[in-house]
Amino acid sequence: LLLTFHRGFDLGDEGMHLLLYKYPQEYKVTIYNHHYLVTALLPSSWINVFNLRVAWLTGELAGGIVLFCGCIAFMRGRGIKVTSTDTALFLLSGANALALSIHDRIIGYNSISNLLLNTSAGLLLFALPSKQYSLRNGWLIAGAFFLVAVQFFIKPTAALGALLLE
Repeated sequence: LLLTFHRGFDLGDEGMHLLLYKYPQEYKVTIYNHHYLVTALLPSSWINVFNLRVAWLTGELAGGIVLFCGCIAFMRGRGIKVTSTDTALFLLSGANALALSIHDRIIGYNSISNLLLNTSAGLLLFALPSKQYSLRNGWLIAGAFFLVAVQFFIKPTAALGALLLE
């Protein structure tokens, strides 16, 4: 995967995302708004295929790690013994999911959704094992709902489903 980051792009989703990022003012009406978030966070000189693929992989890994750590913390917080073998198998299953999600290897609404929703779920899992309210848990829960709100801005249908599941 890493060896192909600098090579070409497809004319489907990746091409469309590149146009959205390079010329966001030309595409004001779309069914999602992820290009506004990406262009607000990344300088225009940074927008090329390689850098957007690095952003995709970084986002996928970051969301997966937060979710992974949140699951481990939740299980330990509930008194479930998590062995190193369990942890390794859990991590490998997450890595397998990342390997299967290479459909669109450029940062797009799916990878932003994965980052936001995996991080949101991870934050909730960090907050849930505690039996008492604390300021830390309040911030974790508020952060989780803020990420769902950002997701709602980016792609309303996916955010609505996530909000209903939470």
